[in-house]
Amino acid sequence: MRYETFIGKRYLFSPRRDRSISVITWISIGGVALGVVALIVATSVMNGFRTNLRDAVTGSLPHITVFAWDDAMKNYSGLQKRLMEHPEVKGVAPYIFKQTLLTG
Repeated sequence: MRYETFIGKRYLFSPRRDRSISVITWISIGGVALGVVALIVATSVMNGFRTNLRDAVTGSLPHITVFAWDDAMKNYSGLQKRLMEHPEVKGVAPYIFKQTLLTG
């Protein structure tokens, strides 16, 4: 038996006339245990939210965006073929990126 375990058992299970100290000790241990459980649950929930948010953001936005210096990208099909030759590229898709103003 380890020394710390021996001291802990001796203190918690010692026969005393005044049992209030032991009751207060057990209440304190229970409170600390409940606090640790609450902290673990809160941390787990926050990690789950972070993972869910990261998956939602990376699922809707591309990892890499290629822009042309001028308005139009010349030779898009050649660039698409070169990008698709890379083994880690899963897809290439064009899109239009312009500033607009909506009025209702």
